[in-house]
Amino acid sequence: MTRADKPRTPFVAARRTEGFIIGGAAIAAAILVGIFVGEDKGWIAGCAAGAIAALIRISWPLRKERWFWAAMAGFTAANAFAVEHFDWSFTHSWSGHLVSVLMIIDIAVMMAIIYGLFSLIYGAPSEAVADLVEEPTYSERDLDL
Repeated sequence: MTRADKPRTPFVAARRTEGFIIGGAAIAAAILVGIFVGEDKGWIAGCAAGAIAALIRISWPLRKERWFWAAMAGFTAANAFAVEHFDWSFTHSWSGHLVSVLMIIDIAVMMAIIYGLFSLIYGAPSEAVADLVEEPTYSERDLDL
């Protein structure tokens, strides 16, 4: 990929419904993993899965970059290692809001690394997060009949 073909921005804003879908998938992953490895690790695994899914959605402009997928593989491996090898029993009495703070921290750290890699490869972007381009609805279109 040449510098002229570089993505304009590393991140794009997500819709609320996409957040609900990712959150629902994270909860489903937490319950499924919790059945097999225990409740504490299950909730942490769900948070890790949600963080990875959210990062992929937020970083959608980078989906064609090989370095992005290499970084995602590294993040996934690091999260899997952390879920498996750390003792998460201290989170047993935490509320859902407190456990979700771990997911937010995970996303923030991974986004910072992706932004750093983007800046290192292409230079600092003019904007970090692009706004969504909303599709016009039929009522908003100017129809000439």
